[in-house]
Order: sequence, then structure tokens, then C-alpha cells
Amino acid sequence: MSGEGILKQVNSTPITAEEMTRYLKAMEADTGTPSFERGVFIAREVFNKDTQKCLSVNMRMTALSKLIESQSLPGWVKSQQSDGSFEVAANIYVAAGQEPMIESGNDWGFNLDSLLQRAFNLGKINA
Repeated sequence: MSGEGILKQVNSTPITAEEMTRYLKAMEADTGTPSFERGVFIAREVFNKDTQKCLSVNMRMTALSKLIESQSLPGWVKSQQSDGSFEVAANIYVAAGQEPMIESGNDWGFNLDSLLQRAFNLGKINA
């Protein structure tokens, strides 16, 4: 499958707020060494081996992690914790599960302005 085909598949498979919550809780409860492979394994468990959901959540979380590491989400991400993780506002995770991904150079990611607007709007809905 081409890169464009994978991107289309990811965008046709959004992750709901409830699904993202289940995935994040499973990741937090996992005692294995954090890695991309562990994320895939956990996604397979959470999504009952639904290949499209597994691909979608892993691509979205990878793109989100790049934004977090590059400090592109001020106000939505608190400082790094002692274990290396970051405390991230729940709306950002939910928005990442729903926001269409785009090609950005040789990589995939999110339109940052659109992602932040979606997260902001989710906050207004849940307020």
C-alpha cells in the first residue's frame, strides 16, 4: 500500500474519545518498556486486532508525540515528568483521534492550527 493509501486509511478510521481513553489507560497500565512495538501490541489488545484501528491510533499518537516533543502545544502540555512522560490535556488526545492527518514534507502529521482549534472546541463542548 502506498503512503497516500495508508494516509487515506488512517483518515477514514477516526478514533473516538472512548476508544482513545481505553487505549491511553492500557498504555498507562502497561509495565513493559515503552516502545513503538509495545504501543502496537497494546493497540491490538484494545481494538481486538482491528488492523485499521491499530494503524490509525499508532500513526496519530506518533504524530502527536512529535508535536509534544517539539513543544508545539503550549498550554496543552505540562512540563516533562520525572519518568520522561508528559502530562497532556485530554482534549488534545481526543482531537488527535479525530483530526485528519496530512503529509508534511517526508512525514505525516496534523495541521497544527486545525488540531488546536478542534481541541479548543472540544473544551467548549465539555465545559
